[in-house]
Amino acid sequence: MKNTFVNIWEYYEKYIHKVPYRTLTCSGHKLIHEIMADLQHNYGLNPTRGMRIYEEVEILLITCAHGVGNRLIQEMFNHSGETVHRHFHRVLSVINKLVEDIIKPHPHYNDGVGYHMPQNKKYLPFFKNCIGTIDDTHIQAHLPRVEKPYIGHKGYPIQNVLAIVDFNICFTFVWAEWEGAAHDNRIFGEALCNQNLNFPYPLGHKYYLVDADYRNKIGYLTPYKGENIRYHLEDFRHCKDKTIASTSRKIELAIMAIHNYIRQRSAVDNGFKIA
Repeated sequence: MKNTFVNIWEYYEKYIHKVPYRTLTCSGHKLIHEIMADLQHNYGLNPTRGMRIYEEVEILLITCAHGVGNRLIQEMFNHSGETVHRHFHRVLSVINKLVEDIIKPHPHYNDGVGYHMPQNKKYLPFFKNCIGTIDDTHIQAHLPRVEKPYIGHKGYPIQNVLAIVDFNICFTFVWAEWEGAAHDNRIFGEALCNQNLNFPYPLGHKYYLVDADYRNKIGYLTPYKGENIRYHLEDFRHCKDKTIASTSRKIELAIMAIHNYIRQRSAVDNGFKIA
């Protein structure tokens, strides 16, 4: 009887529900269950009387990944707007505890340990001492009209976020407090001078690849600005639309923490090693 039930369930998953294999094994249900277990056992996210942990985490993930509003989440999960709002912020606060443990460089990052060195041997001779990349990204915000400093050069409110990534495309440092009107180089300079940020400075001959808006200095290499060199920042900049209000920094850090969690635990796609 048990085998019959298993066969029926497998048939339903494969032909009726049609859940893709890659979603199940690499970045879907398996990882959601893993992150739920971590949040519950290590960060104090316990189920409530009216909602399971799985449902709470899904509300946050769907809201952040698809940029949907509270009303649509109410329809999807059959909860009131107040309930959705309360549980969203509850999970958000817990995930921000995860941020401290997952958004950080390897303790020996200046030794090229882990992903703080090129993984493709083809590029190793040229970037042997490179330990990561630094850039700013603009994230669209929905803010009160009085927040004029957040109006960026594109004409709508944005927040300027400074981030460092390693060669596994994991965030190792994030500073998400600046308005869109702030220049990238100013944010970069403040990050280098602010001792409270625990900025992962390069030591010795190590260096970061940085954006062309920054100053070329020891430890920070900007692109070559010669003639006939194609360098279009807008082709490489990733700008994600997210709902940002008073909890903007928490949301951004939570999304980056989840990104790191997936990158560090998902199956490796060998195609990226060839590129």
